[in-house]
Amino acid sequence: MFQKLTNVGEFMEWLKSGETMQCELPENIWTNRIIRLPKTDQIDYLYAQTIYKSDDGLRRDGKFEYEGLFCKTTGMLYDVKDYTLRDSLRKAGYPRSKSWEEITEDICSDIRTKVDAIIDNDRTKLSVTEITDEQLLHQLECARSRNVANAAREAYLISGLPDSYRCSYYDMSMDESDVLTYIAYPKKIVTRYAEKYIKENQQKILLDFIEFDLITEAYAALIANPNDPIHAIKRIMDVMQGLNAKTVNITIRRDGAEGVFKYDADVLRHDCGTSGYSAWRLPRKEAHRFWELFGRYASSFYPQDIVKITYGKKVLYEAWFDETK
Repeated sequence: MFQKLTNVGEFMEWLKSGETMQCELPENIWTNRIIRLPKTDQIDYLYAQTIYKSDDGLRRDGKFEYEGLFCKTTGMLYDVKDYTLRDSLRKAGYPRSKSWEEITEDICSDIRTKVDAIIDNDRTKLSVTEITDEQLLHQLECARSRNVANAAREAYLISGLPDSYRCSYYDMSMDESDVLTYIAYPKKIVTRYAEKYIKENQQKILLDFIEFDLITEAYAALIANPNDPIHAIKRIMDVMQGLNAKTVNITIRRDGAEGVFKYDADVLRHDCGTSGYSAWRLPRKEAHRFWELFGRYASSFYPQDIVKITYGKKVLYEAWFDETK
């Protein structure tokens, strides 16, 4: 027999009780018939069949499909597939069910944190002093030619520069049994994976140290160059982040010509890169006026072209002298 429930509160109590293996949970015009089966001592897998209205659901071709899992240790649901059930749990105040992918991301993050703690920003703890692996040498060459500059730029504009080495471990193909163990006993899996990673990836960790050194040098070079347009981009991004506006007024000056235009505020909240801010994000009438003023082939403008940004009567940004040359 299915144990008949009336709400998600009773459903959670049914999961915790472990008394029966089957239940019926109504959801608006639907009823979920749910079966739980033990996967481990602490994890139950849930399988459900959705029934419409008064249909008894007992058909030869009826199927029970994986619905999620329940952990007895934490008393929580994970990887819930049914949107209606997720929404009912949310409305009842229960924690959001993390997906399998989110759980794996959490494992990777915890392993990186554990590796960082073990290494403790000390490369002398490694058994290697140089990189000889061909694949890692190729990664180092890519870092020197391209990735380091991008990472330094992102650190300056968005994330900030880490104060020490950071592990780059990432693996979304973790064994199912290990993910389940993490849910019930997180420290056990994290420590084992961290120690295994350090043992088997000495040169990769050294590469991370070297890349961190290179990013730090590139970051310092950005800071030391006051004429780099990135400083104007950062000032613009900073003043725009807290502004709840769809458009702002920007004053653009180029080659002796100057004009004031409405512009998409969200574009200014992000890094424009080396290509500048697109003129196509101007309203149509503003875009035509922009082309009349700066030329029909002017597809963009640059942070050093922006001399002022205003919202209403408030001045949000004014360029420094060296940004308007």
